[in-house]
Amino acid sequence: SLSEGIGSVTYDVAKPHHTCTLHGATIAWGALANGTPYVDLTPTTPDWIDCPAADTSDLDFTAGDFSMAIWVNPDNLPPSGFGLLFRGLSATDGWRFDVDNTGRVFVATFQAAAEQLSISTNWIVAVGEWRLISISRNGSSIRIYSNGIDRLSGPNSLVGNHINPASANRDLRIGIINPGFVDPDFNEGINGKIGRLPRIWGKALSAEEHHELWNCERKAFNV
Repeated sequence: SLSEGIGSVTYDVAKPHHTCTLHGATIAWGALANGTPYVDLTPTTPDWIDCPAADTSDLDFTAGDFSMAIWVNPDNLPPSGFGLLFRGLSATDGWRFDVDNTGRVFVATFQAAAEQLSISTNWIVAVGEWRLISISRNGSSIRIYSNGIDRLSGPNSLVGNHINPASANRDLRIGIINPGFVDPDFNEGINGKIGRLPRIWGKALSAEEHHELWNCERKAFNV
């Protein structure tokens, strides 16, 4: 959980503690008028946050359930979309949670030469707006939420059958997919803001819990 508001290192407030590092020439802390802190990232630098593989072995989800949540406010939706949370390698191992150029949210799980994909309906991430984007995996089912509402139905959505991801010994990336990829017209990092509390749980939150999380935190982001 991003919590300090200064410096290039941030510490998770949950156990086991995960020390995350802020990277990039333009990444910066900011705060809303009410004091709620956030991190502002620019993809062309590129800016991103990561935590080493050795420190995130508890996030190497395979057979178990998991949930994730992140407040996000992008300045734009680039042609290739951008990463939210990613620990793995496409069509190899691990998992991926990101946004496409229409504001749809993608969740993918990977094995060797295979992937399973679920995609939300359109525009659940919107330019210039704070939204809480969250997901749960329960068995082979994944649900996607925006501001506490299930968005895995409607235009252009896709419901995947998520078999167990292959074990991944890889860094956790926040706000980007591939830190080495720099192109102002085609990038994989967010141009915008991430709230101070990205969270990952080793359990499946219920629909009611996703809504309660949003309802408890919405005032902090003026939603």
